[in-house]
Amino acid sequence: MHVDVSEADQIITWKINRPERINALGTTIALTLGELLDELHARVAPFFAERDSSPTNLPVRVLVITAEPARKGRAPVWVAGGDLKELSLLTTPTEGRAYAALFHRLCQGIERLPLPVIMAINGAAIGGGAELALAGDLRIATRESSFEFRQLRVGLATGYGCAKRLVDLVGKTRAQKYLYLGRELLAGEAQEVDLLHRVADDDEDLLRKVREVAKDMIALEPRAIAAQKEMFRLATDAHPGAASGGELDEFEKIWMNPSHRKFLHGFGDGRTTNGK
Repeated sequence: MHVDVSEADQIITWKINRPERINALGTTIALTLGELLDELHARVAPFFAERDSSPTNLPVRVLVITAEPARKGRAPVWVAGGDLKELSLLTTPTEGRAYAALFHRLCQGIERLPLPVIMAINGAAIGGGAELALAGDLRIATRESSFEFRQLRVGLATGYGCAKRLVDLVGKTRAQKYLYLGRELLAGEAQEVDLLHRVADDDEDLLRKVREVAKDMIALEPRAIAAQKEMFRLATDAHPGAASGGELDEFEKIWMNPSHRKFLHGFGDGRTTNGK
């Protein structure tokens, strides 16, 4: 098992811990994360299927994905991309496609999870590691963290759906710069181009900031978060007409959920003065 799982206060954390391979992403990691994701989907699905259930009935409200940083020289590595030793054994295009498809499905599953997913990055996210990070809803990193898109440097290209995600996040011109030139993108610059949402001073500050953001998410209505997350997905994955119609569908589903009903009740009593 190369992924440590912990859970507390409605926050579940998956920590990649494979120091002997610098946290490289192999099929074992992909299958493990995929199984964990399926289990989490199954745990939270009953809540979202029941319109009037209370948020307190939702066992998990936030997923945090992180890694135990490995050291390569003096610099910490969050996730070192694909496992080159394992990749060298995949000798046919079909085998290569199957390998990439594991992570492609994993990243899509993270995007479709009806919970907010925070990527807590404390080191270099290299190649596939950077691709994995982009699948999260929010990215928080330490100042010594970085993104390194090295795919072209090893004769490959992005394979986990990263090209579209990167274009959606930073625009085509910047995406071309990062992928074609393959240079290191430090945390400060990553935040300037909105690839990172927050930057922490160190590991301790990272934990604090992640917990603060997670608590902010827990304070919100989970159905509203799930609907907003689906709206973002539709906005980038669907053609404009489908995105517009899909947003209306999601809005309809969450109207008058318990939290919204409570808010409107307070407004009717004169206790609330603003909002939707």
